[in-house]
Amino acid sequence: QPSASGQSSGGGRPPRRRSGRPGSFWFSASHTYKLEETIFIRDGVPELDLLDGSSIGSGGGVPRHQVNLNTGMWNNGNGFRIGATYQSATEVRASETPSADDLSFSDLAVVDLFLFTDLGSRPNWVAKYPWLDGVRLSLAVRNVFDEKQEVRDGNGDTPFNFQSDVIDPRGRAVGFEIRKLFQ
Repeated sequence: QPSASGQSSGGGRPPRRRSGRPGSFWFSASHTYKLEETIFIRDGVPELDLLDGSSIGSGGGVPRHQVNLNTGMWNNGNGFRIGATYQSATEVRASETPSADDLSFSDLAVVDLFLFTDLGSRPNWVAKYPWLDGVRLSLAVRNVFDEKQEVRDGNGDTPFNFQSDVIDPRGRAVGFEIRKLFQ
């Protein structure tokens, strides 16, 4: 058992040394389900139903389901964040009847990862190398699994302007950062 001085009195593990900064963990989740998404232009013009085949841009219709998950933790200068987003498939119809000009956009799930460590939170390192005080190293990976949305026309082909590398030319991106705060 620890004594009043905080030292172990034999047999057990010594108490953990704390930096004085408490850690934290968080998690959030949201799911958006759209019941209706229409655009009224003017009298005499049919309403655009963005959930059922209409579109106002080149990215397809509006997904009915969108899910966002975020979690992270930090403690003693180390931490991570993970974010995931999902959107359901959409379609854009060229006319009332199915045709080769119709476009189907696949669902898409993307995971992002961010890791960091504050080297200044290690007192023994800072004592030996004072320039480490205020230094943070971080690694960010966007689209960890290199997911890309697939687009097919009514014939099952992918039109040139909708090839996955044209829609998202960056794909997975990895970044490393060294930051130094001067005090």
